[in-house]
Amino acid sequence: GMRHRFEMGGGASGIINEKGFNSMMVHGVIGYRSQKKKGLLFRTGFTPMFKIPFKDDEKFAFIPWVGLSFGYSF
Repeated sequence: GMRHRFEMGGGASGIINEKGFNSMMVHGVIGYRSQKKKGLLFRTGFTPMFKIPFKDDEKFAFIPWVGLSFGYSF
């Protein structure tokens, strides 16, 4: 049968450009997954990202991403 699951996670990524290590992106995910042991699967989630500046010429930012995926488990 179909399995229904809650997904949650997060992480951080450094941003380096010609000025050096100037900011960091902190991101999370909260989502839903529907999956058979073998067969089709479906996922959807909200993945907000926050940019945290380390230098005065950089700005804070909020990016509200959403995602949708389809696949096959085997």
